[in-house]
Amino acid sequence: MKMNEQEAAREIDWDEDVVVDAAESYQSLVRSLQRTEGFSLFFVRCVPGDQAELVQRLQADLPTLHMQRLELQAELADGNLYQRVATLPDFTQINVLFISGLEKSLDPYVQPGYGGQGDYYRRNTVPRVLGHLNLQRERFRDDFPFCFVFFLSAFGIKYIARRAPDFFDWRSGIFEFIPDAETVGKLTQELYGSYQEYLTWSHPQRLDRIREIQGILEEDQQTPEQQAKFVV
Repeated sequence: MKMNEQEAAREIDWDEDVVVDAAESYQSLVRSLQRTEGFSLFFVRCVPGDQAELVQRLQADLPTLHMQRLELQAELADGNLYQRVATLPDFTQINVLFISGLEKSLDPYVQPGYGGQGDYYRRNTVPRVLGHLNLQRERFRDDFPFCFVFFLSAFGIKYIARRAPDFFDWRSGIFEFIPDAETVGKLTQELYGSYQEYLTWSHPQRLDRIREIQGILEEDQQTPEQQAKFVV
């Protein structure tokens, strides 16, 4: 099933399955992992620096669950996330699999330009990894009887919701761990750079930075002053 342009443009209402308060969100995630059996999908919104700490807390609070992390360090050129999961050591023993770095496979499709989110979300070309997830969701369900937890930015979740709707529709919940203003300011500052430095980067490095900037610009605690520094 493919989304038409009108559906893609529509804002997705997550009110029913999004928990925003950090403490409440964490406890809700713990409860969800405790009671989940078999295949399930969870999406966790958080900044990269918080992911390792969150996994450590969950491992300590849920010691009976076998958890693994799959950290994608680069774009999946073939888009085949299924194969990456299937070749994990002892994947048949997994109860919870945390996946981070999926947004790196979106980088070639996140283009700079004007027009706001329309330029990011209304592309005719679906990222290969998302097309794969749409088409292979039944294989994920049938072959991987465990819980997937995807760590993503707010931008990444919106992008996947619009471009991989078949896969995203099978979600069991979305949990948000929103950074405070100080953290957002620090992360934003780290992304500032000189134009001359930018010119020395490879094309993949530039795409990666574009995606990182887009992600931090959509954080709730972002300020107009910080956003303005990215405008050329």
